[in-house]
Amino acid sequence: MKIGLDVSCLYEEDNYTSYTFFQTIKDLGFDGVELAVSNGKQMPLKEIKEMLEKTGLECTTGGGLTSEATIYDENDEIVEKGKQKLIEFVDTTYESWSLNSVPMYS
Repeated sequence: MKIGLDVSCLYEEDNYTSYTFFQTIKDLGFDGVELAVSNGKQMPLKEIKEMLEKTGLECTTGGGLTSEATIYDENDEIVEKGKQKLIEFVDTTYESWSLNSVPMYS
């Protein structure tokens, strides 16, 4: 079994581009990190990928859909926003070299 640390509660852009941040997580015994990708287009994905490669950490991602952007609604506009958000999650997952992405509902 592998253990990862959800770093969304530690989010500061400087952390996500810091070798020391990721290496400390590795040194503490974690095998990977989980990134919240609800705002994936705004994340420094290239730098995150470099830090993952340098430290050997694995990565999973998660993101949330809301009532304003979901795939279960009678309103076609809201469903379309939900579909676009899921596409963004998948793109972010791919760009960050994540092992998987888990959309969550809130």
